[in-house]
Amino acid sequence: MKKSYFSSTYKNPNNLKNSLIFIKEFKQNLIRSLEEELNLLYVDTPRLTKLSNNSNLRNINFDNKSNNLIYEFIYFPCKFLNKILDQLDVNDNIYGLISNYERYNRDSIVSSTEFMAQNVIDIRIKTIEDSFEEVCKQFYSKIISIMTKVANSIENKYSDLVINKDSLSENYNIQNMNSFFKIYQTLKIDDYIQQKVIDNQHVLFTNTKKSKTNLFFRISDYDHDVENGQLLYYYPVSHQLLNLMQVALSKGEDNNYLHITININLIIMTLLGKYHIAEVMPGSWDQSFEKEANKKRVEIL
Repeated sequence: MKKSYFSSTYKNPNNLKNSLIFIKEFKQNLIRSLEEELNLLYVDTPRLTKLSNNSNLRNINFDNKSNNLIYEFIYFPCKFLNKILDQLDVNDNIYGLISNYERYNRDSIVSSTEFMAQNVIDIRIKTIEDSFEEVCKQFYSKIISIMTKVANSIENKYSDLVINKDSLSENYNIQNMNSFFKIYQTLKIDDYIQQKVIDNQHVLFTNTKKSKTNLFFRISDYDHDVENGQLLYYYPVSHQLLNLMQVALSKGEDNNYLHITININLIIMTLLGKYHIAEVMPGSWDQSFEKEANKKRVEIL
């Protein structure tokens, strides 16, 4: 039986033009709103640096013939952002940093089985709160509220734009992965995660660092000895589990540090009700895909 690319009931009300408008405005307005309402400082992250032994970087053998230096590509700029965060003075009413960059998946470069890059909004905040669940509840609720306001303002601006805000729920279920390792000896971890998310739609999985599954993103090497969680959402349009957000809380001598990573492309995809938004593949679609897309009135590039 021939597998269909699209669900038989799939129909998206937003055309390509409206989708592009929403993607641009939502991302820009969200970053600005998060910066203002959470008292954050926006920071641009570098993508290249001089060769070093820093494990956060990977050599790509990029030679600069003018000075004979070799540069490295920054896959995940944690150390850079953490250094700036340490220098922030909260007396200036700036409580943290916000940045927007492409987080590259090193494993996919070798295996070609996973996404190559994910556009993320990275938030790092100094906090005196030491309860991980309370921090999650406090900041998750704020972030979802800001996202909802931004989405509503854009939807009101463009009358023919249709936004589905089911993914922007302030209610979520918490599941500690330590309980899985203690109780379930034979159940596969992916099956356990999938069932919990389907049952609850929004689930924050905590203590995920030792979990070997592609459903969780790799926790940064620089967020060591932390309490962490990853928010998964059941997306009914494509029947997928989407990892929308990761949260980590590390405890220092003077301050605790909250690190929130928002997978902004996935959130935009759910708001628009799309099957996929990301980078354009350097190639062409096969004829069967184009034919079925035309039948479903799905615009492809």
